[in-house]
Amino acid sequence: MKLCYIVVYAKYERKKMVQLIQNFFNSLRFPAVAHGNNFDNVDTNLIRYFRTEYGRDWEGALSEHLHNADKKGLK
Repeated sequence: MKLCYIVVYAKYERKKMVQLIQNFFNSLRFPAVAHGNNFDNVDTNLIRYFRTEYGRDWEGALSEHLHNADKKGLK
């Protein structure tokens, strides 16, 4: 019984170590996002507003806003 517990515990520890190493390498990877953006023709005040209001997620929020405005024909 003791040997069985040791084997199970060793497998558990190995799994945790593998997860730790994978998370470490995943944190070093760069996201697969193209550099640059399509905001060259957007009003700088609008960009400033979205940066202030949405923080780190400003680009996604601005893209969604521009997409919705384009659908409505407001651009």
